[in-house]
Amino acid sequence: AWTNSVATWTTLVAAMNTSLPSDGKIATYNPIADLALFDAGQVPSTDPATKLPLTETVTVADTDTERYVLRQATWPEVLTLLSQGTVVDTLTYGQAWPIVAGKSAALDPTALTAIANDDPANWCKGQAPFAANGDFGTPGAANPTCVGANQDEDGDGIPDKNDNCKSDKNPDQLDTDKDGIGDVCDNCKDVSNADQADGNKNGIGDACESAGCGNGVLEAGEECDDGNVVPGDGCSPTCKLETAISAGSILITEIMANPKAVGDTTGEWIELYNPGSDPIELAGLTLQVNAATQVMKSATPLTLQPHAYALLGRSTDQTQNGGINPTYVYGSAIVLSNSAEFTVNIIANGKILDGVLVNPNVKGWPALGNGASYQLSAAQYDVTANDNGANWCLGTTTYGAGDLGTPDAANVVCGGGADTDGDGVPDATDNCPKLANANQADGDGDGIGDVCDACPTQAAPGTVDGCVSLCGNATLDVGEECDDGNTKNGDGCSSKCKIEVAGQNVVISEIMYDANAGSPDSGEWIELHNPAKSDVDLSGWTLQYKAVAPLVKLSATGGTTVIAAGGYLVLGRSKDPAKNGGATVDYSYDTAFQMSNSGGTLTLTMADGTVSDAVTYATKTPWPAATVGTSVQLSSGALSSSANDVGSAWCLSTAKYGTSGKVGTPGGANASCGVPPPPPPPAPSGNGAGAGQLPWFLPAGARVDPAVQRQWQGWFGGWSGYDIP
Repeated sequence: AWTNSVATWTTLVAAMNTSLPSDGKIATYNPIADLALFDAGQVPSTDPATKLPLTETVTVADTDTERYVLRQATWPEVLTLLSQGTVVDTLTYGQAWPIVAGKSAALDPTALTAIANDDPANWCKGQAPFAANGDFGTPGAANPTCVGANQDEDGDGIPDKNDNCKSDKNPDQLDTDKDGIGDVCDNCKDVSNADQADGNKNGIGDACESAGCGNGVLEAGEECDDGNVVPGDGCSPTCKLETAISAGSILITEIMANPKAVGDTTGEWIELYNPGSDPIELAGLTLQVNAATQVMKSATPLTLQPHAYALLGRSTDQTQNGGINPTYVYGSAIVLSNSAEFTVNIIANGKILDGVLVNPNVKGWPALGNGASYQLSAAQYDVTANDNGANWCLGTTTYGAGDLGTPDAANVVCGGGADTDGDGVPDATDNCPKLANANQADGDGDGIGDVCDACPTQAAPGTVDGCVSLCGNATLDVGEECDDGNTKNGDGCSSKCKIEVAGQNVVISEIMYDANAGSPDSGEWIELHNPAKSDVDLSGWTLQYKAVAPLVKLSATGGTTVIAAGGYLVLGRSKDPAKNGGATVDYSYDTAFQMSNSGGTLTLTMADGTVSDAVTYATKTPWPAATVGTSVQLSSGALSSSANDVGSAWCLSTAKYGTSGKVGTPGGANASCGVPPPPPPPAPSGNGAGAGQLPWFLPAGARVDPAVQRQWQGWFGGWSGYDIP
């Protein structure tokens, strides 16, 4: 017992005496003498003669601040087992023993002798609960081994060797199904499954998987079961074989952002179209509007049949939604702007199937109509064509409560006014306005449709003599490096019949993430480099900063999207030099995201969903330290999508641009990181090197980066006679 004074001890004794018979009352005991011995490290005497008279009371003031522990003077305790007066075993236990409140002391089963049980090292605390109150021990049963009794990974008081869940605390050791696995660890706690089998790795034991699609088990009526109900992965949410979906499998064809006959809170909707020949399951796809996302979930299939439409809306109530019949209701979580630009994306398995950047304030897009939908021209049902605002117009057909549009029905041919050749493409955007060419094919990319182009395979508009080669005819003609029978880029032979080097993706080559040291940082920009031998058009590509930021889908409305062969393209928050520090920004992603000054990930993805490049920058070694107003640039010798993954391939820029003192090379060639300072001047007369020799300041066998060699020779033009390998 712990007490601050003998007075307290006296009070306790008095309380006990009230319930004891007269011949069993406890005399007041003065522990001061024993305590003095304890304080001196001695064992108190057990001789009654040394004690104070049992009837004498000695008190100490209650204000005494010393804390006393009161022990029986006979400590340690001795237990003796006798048989007919003969001692069979004697056990003396004390402080060195595993005496723990609520737990027994148990002798190891390998030490069951009258001699071995004298050693406290052969004893350990009780290891398993036996009583409802949580006490531990094995009364009336064999003791467990003491080996490992002190190992307790989860700290729940149960030794690992006896714990039915070593990784998670469960002192109650509850095991509902009696399979030896504690409930907190059991992936199927109501059905015995000691093997914890989980074939589809979904965290639910096979023994508890309910029959049906998505459990990873092929059952009657199923064509497949991949353990999920995600559409577009080859096995549909109804466990039927499907064609994997990709960019363009679904198109966004009509958007009602500003209804008039009903309120925005219930009357907004988005129309989707399936241009393919296979049904597409919408359940499981993700709808994204700006930063807001919603996975489309449904207890029943949401199948979009080939060449059919589906509406996504805010309400099912036709008296409130304008009279539409939505396939899926996204509710109030998704809002379409009536004044600012907004992005709509349809996503499957992390890849954008289609996305549209609606911007009524940009030339090309029609002004937002009050009560009229935006609808894509019926002649422009294409994943790239719907990026161009000129291919959209305002709805003119009355539906439901009186608003204008064609929800869940084919759109009209519209956009841009006159259509001289009647091919559904307005003259204002037609690359051949006098000859019908609804597909707008332009093999050489010169802006003149093939049906109007005298030289459709080479960018030499209107001149037959310009056709020195016929790229795409599967014949190697004069001036061609290859000809694979098509004019597509990215397949090894470019649209200009030049050999493409495998792996030469468009790469992120320079990042200005801290231009102004403030928020918003309008001086941020990202430089891209095209290392290939042919131009690359980034229309339909996406740029994303971190996984939580909105995807930026590149289109002509934001600026230039074509990177010349071997050239650079700069994407930034602002194209205004007065705001961005004087950088020449080719494409503005505006306020879609702001990069962190301490690190982040940039991902550039092709139109087909393939990642062209991804860079995770940082401000700690091996990355250069963050410096306000200075970009980090990829070394000129590391311009590839694999080399730029390494922080040591990047360095701080040193060249200034603009008029505000910013440092970087936006749109220009990068320097070689790690280039040494200018070498010392040439050696004095008589110490120079002759032709075929290294300069005097380089060690034997030295090799120099060609870019460095050219730089040195620019500084000291008289070194042309030196041999600098």
